[in-house]
Amino acid sequence: MLKAVLIILALLPSACEQFKQMEAKGPPPMKIERVLKCNKYKTCVVVFSNGSQGLMTSPKEGEYGCKSISAYSYIRCDGP
Repeated sequence: MLKAVLIILALLPSACEQFKQMEAKGPPPMKIERVLKCNKYKTCVVVFSNGSQGLMTSPKEGEYGCKSISAYSYIRCDGP
C-alpha cells in the first residue's frame, strides 16, 4: 500500500505538467479603434485594429476585446 502511494506521489508532478500543456489558449486580444453605433442597452458595434467588427457592451476606444460566445460577441480583456 505504501509503495502505491509513493508511486502516485512521484507521478503527480508530471501529470500536472501534462494538463498544463493541454490548456487551450484563447484568441489574442484586439484593440478597439472606433466605437460605432450603440443601442439603449449600451451594446455597440466596434471596429478593431485589424479592420474586423464586433459587438461589445460599454466599449471605449483603446480598450481590448476578446471573443466571447459567438464570432461577433466580444468582452473586455487585457491587451498584449
